Amino acid sequence: MNSFPSSKEGVRGRLTPMMKQYLEIKRQYPDCILFFRMGDFYEMFFEDARTASRILEIALTSREKGEREKVPMCGIPYHAASPYIAKLLQHGYKVAICEQVEDPRAARGIVRREVVRVITPGMAVEEESLGDENNYLMALCEEEGSYALGFLDLSTGDFKGCLLEGRELLEGEITKNSPREALLPAGMKAMGKYLEKLFPWMLINYLPVEYFDAQGVERFSEDSPPPPLQRAAGAILRYVLETQKVEPAHIRPLEVYRTEQYLILDETTQRNLELFSPLRGSGRKGSLLGVLDRTVTAMGRRRLRQWLAYPLRDLVEIGRRLEAVASLKETPLERDTLREILEGVSDIERLNARLALGRANPRELVALKESLERVPEIRERLLSFGSDLLQEIAQGLDPLEEV
Repeated sequence: MNSFPSSKEGVRGRLTPMMKQYLEIKRQYPDCILFFRMGDFYEMFFEDARTASRILEIALTSREKGEREKVPMCGIPYHAASPYIAKLLQHGYKVAICEQVEDPRAARGIVRREVVRVITPGMAVEEESLGDENNYLMALCEEEGSYALGFLDLSTGDFKGCLLEGRELLEGEITKNSPREALLPAGMKAMGKYLEKLFPWMLINYLPVEYFDAQGVERFSEDSPPPPLQRAAGAILRYVLETQKVEPAHIRPLEVYRTEQYLILDETTQRNLELFSPLRGSGRKGSLLGVLDRTVTAMGRRRLRQWLAYPLRDLVEIGRRLEAVASLKETPLERDTLREILEGVSDIERLNARLALGRANPRELVALKESLERVPEIRERLLSFGSDLLQEIAQGLDPLEEV
């Protein structure tokens, strides 16, 4: 998806210094809508302006480029950019945020500008761009008929991957995780076209094979994953660094899972069982998830969906979960008290991610503080239940006394 201005627009006539700067930066991000900071506004020009004005339903105006030529343009207030960005992401576009990186009063000539972040469907962390479910970026590698799949939710730090044999299992894993964006080697365009038909909501990026390199994966892996999975994970980490321009300190260690650990649910089975959406209509209403979901936190909603997508096969683990359910069912007063405490807990995973990436605002910092203050009480309540699983969860909660 190339939104660079056409040759007719980009080279005729003498350009103003500001337009020269814009075009130089735009050449580095031809597949993005470039939000070019000018004072209190993000401005868009040329084809970006035409696209954005149509999708965002804002006025398309023009600006003199030089020698009486006019350039299509549109703009939005920088302090209210989030909902506009979310709408562009919903339509499958990427947005490059270009900021003024020096004080205009101290600048000699034109103010220096740089792209400080690229927001893509799979790299969104702002509340306006996210739903209740995980927001995964996927990387896919193929080696001798098997597939390596990596998934990262930058908004929570969830990082996982697996090896698969066969296209049917591949389709099932993609359906379970619903990634909004995918990274594929340039040599897998035939597979990409096939996936585009099955998953039309997924933005697919084709990258040079050198991009799929294992460099840096060891910092996010407690063990040594299989080489194909290292390459998929490496492509994800490189993409994060190139788009976010900061070290993602909140990403958890890569969790390598095996599909045989869980009951295999292919794409057709998931659809016919109406696990996540009904056969007729959209959304979760009428699905099994919609019926079962009585969670009171965003983290709980995501966890419940993951459990439905990956039913256990281990009888011991199944028994531990059932024991925990029985323990909660048999003590309604304690259970209701725990739910009341949890109702005041915000989405700690996503707040932590925005904090780590330098995106958190004062309101979110207060919400994080108030949520963490409830952790010791949650731990104490969990310890009052007899279930081994609930006891383990309680022991794993850090009361953060030093904070």
